[in-house]
Amino acid sequence: DQYKIELPFDWLGPAMILLLTYWLNLLPFIFVQRAAFIYHYIPGLYYAILLTGLLMNNLPRAVKINLSAVVIVSTAFCFYRWSPWVYGLPLTADGQKSLELFHRWN
Repeated sequence: DQYKIELPFDWLGPAMILLLTYWLNLLPFIFVQRAAFIYHYIPGLYYAILLTGLLMNNLPRAVKINLSAVVIVSTAFCFYRWSPWVYGLPLTADGQKSLELFHRWN
């Protein structure tokens, strides 16, 4: 029992396992040159959701509230910004260009 490693937090071990499995799920798609579709990221999403819940559960209350507010506002902004693409609303060429996050998107 003298070789047992004590972690500073009891949730750090599971968090590292979830983080490792998240990256292992994404690793094959990092080196692919063709387009990656949403179904390529779904298995990693499960690990990311579990890791987010684990981390949020172990944060102080004030940090949880502030982080939740940032996530909600960011989500609302992204929905407002990119909903014309999601719902196929008519856009001008300038409007289309303004929604591109990276210049290489076409």
